[in-house]
Amino acid sequence: LKPNSGSIPKMRRALICPTLALVTWRLANSANRPHCSVETLGESSLDCSTDSSDTSLLQARQVLPSAALVATVPESSEFIEAPEVCSAKHAVWRDWMQTRLRIFLYDATTLQPVVQTLFQNATWWSTYTSWAKSPFTMPDKNVSWDQEPPDAFIQLELPQVLSDRWPEVTVVDSAEDADMVLWLVWDYALCIASGHTPAPWERFKGRLSQSCEAHWRLLEWVQGTPRWNRNSGVDYMFIVDSIYSWESYWDYHTPEDLLLERETRPVYIPRREVVQGITRSSILASVEERRSPDHRGNSTLLPIPYYANASKYVAPSQMARHHLAGIAASGKLNQRRSCEACGNGTGTDIRRKLFDDLRRDCSAGECEVVDLNTALVGVHRDNISNFESQGVFVSNILQNATFCPIPRGDSGGTKRFFAAILAGCIPVVISDNLALPFAPALNYSKAMLRISERDFMAGNSIVTLLRSQTPDQVAAMRSNLACIQRAIAYSHGC
Repeated sequence: LKPNSGSIPKMRRALICPTLALVTWRLANSANRPHCSVETLGESSLDCSTDSSDTSLLQARQVLPSAALVATVPESSEFIEAPEVCSAKHAVWRDWMQTRLRIFLYDATTLQPVVQTLFQNATWWSTYTSWAKSPFTMPDKNVSWDQEPPDAFIQLELPQVLSDRWPEVTVVDSAEDADMVLWLVWDYALCIASGHTPAPWERFKGRLSQSCEAHWRLLEWVQGTPRWNRNSGVDYMFIVDSIYSWESYWDYHTPEDLLLERETRPVYIPRREVVQGITRSSILASVEERRSPDHRGNSTLLPIPYYANASKYVAPSQMARHHLAGIAASGKLNQRRSCEACGNGTGTDIRRKLFDDLRRDCSAGECEVVDLNTALVGVHRDNISNFESQGVFVSNILQNATFCPIPRGDSGGTKRFFAAILAGCIPVVISDNLALPFAPALNYSKAMLRISERDFMAGNSIVTLLRSQTPDQVAAMRSNLACIQRAIAYSHGC
């Protein structure tokens, strides 16, 4: 968040708390208590129907809270003000934290002895450690950085949250003594420090489609430890930018593709059993799950928000809006199938109809619609910093619209959803596979509109739906949107 007074450390730690809460709840959920799924947990009550199936990952002694432990959110913020209604149910969740949980952290410090053993003369680890402790010191990164993955901030902030704001959680000195193990590694920075060369689009987005040799060797090492074998990794959490890409990236490469890739940079292809040892066993903190259910094994998805730079997008939800709808997106997408869980059809079909609806049915000046395929000439679409040089100001479009359509893209999730929330623009989600982080604690249904992909393709114009929302309905959604803003914003100024 906006660097200003001493309240920032307190604020940014609180924003990360829901992530840890959902991890601990999902891990320690016991058969002794009702199993409240993220889909069924009620808005104003802890009551939920008892699930006869065993949804626990471990037979833990006590039940820990769901993501709703946002009771740790501080009393005020100078940047994002939360209405009083947001804190109404925080107290309801406090009594769920009943016992201590022992956690061990693998991070830049605790992994250093391992690195020195696995790699000869690993002087690059000191570079990674420096970046991990201060993300904005990494080359090409600064406070205006607007990358997609949030792992840089989670690996930095979560240990402080554990020590300062979670007295019920004890960080232990050995993985053998822990109930749960967190792998707090910033994949992109580790790989760059070790000498990996990212593709241009990966550098723009700040993430890798597939991790590098150095990280995979560490991940292979941890799977050989006695602590891992105790529960086959089910009580480990990893931050994975793209689970589907980790598993399938090299499957899409023909021998000719591999030959071309090897001409430009070193190529390391991890063994499938090493990859799936992580992706089909553990808790995976990620922005989305693209795999079909039969390809997930015993893994558990912990949905986390995309990173969207709060200092760039945040606007009060109640501010005056000049457009009914606003969107800046690509009308035509990559036709390669990159989302098993997304069903039939393509994101291009949905976007084509959306753009046609808005252009045909919006009156003059009523909507702001930008197709990035035609608006961006001679610049890389994945580099959002190029947009403004072409006259496309995404933050302004979001901040000036009452509704922001969020169509499915190459996959079900999109950073646009979180940027719209920060901008105070009511999301209109047209995606069946969009993960909603911290859904037990955050009532998204009262802050957005959602249309199934099938209904959208078969239905009337989206403009008719948006115009049908009454002023009272819009005001109610805006009020609830303000509650969600604080919970999905990452800290800024680490």
